[in-house]
Amino acid sequence: MIFGSVVGSFADSQGRRCMVLVFAVVYTCSCITKHFKSFPILLLGRFFGGISTSLLFSIFDSWLIRSHALANLPSQYLGMSFASAQFGN
Repeated sequence: MIFGSVVGSFADSQGRRCMVLVFAVVYTCSCITKHFKSFPILLLGRFFGGISTSLLFSIFDSWLIRSHALANLPSQYLGMSFASAQFGN
């Protein structure tokens, strides 16, 4: 909950592409920690999982919206892109 309120402004200052790479690294670390039996390492994995979830549900959508605006595509294409992503999910 704490990181979720900060991630948007942090992504604006650092760049969305960079934050997508950060998501990949943090999520990988979260997945790796699931294979340990140590409770502190599992807690660290939960922390990484929370950060990666915050990044997942904010960075990719904002990156798509910004790329759509830079490409000067019609606004209906953005809705179709989100509908296709939701259907495919």
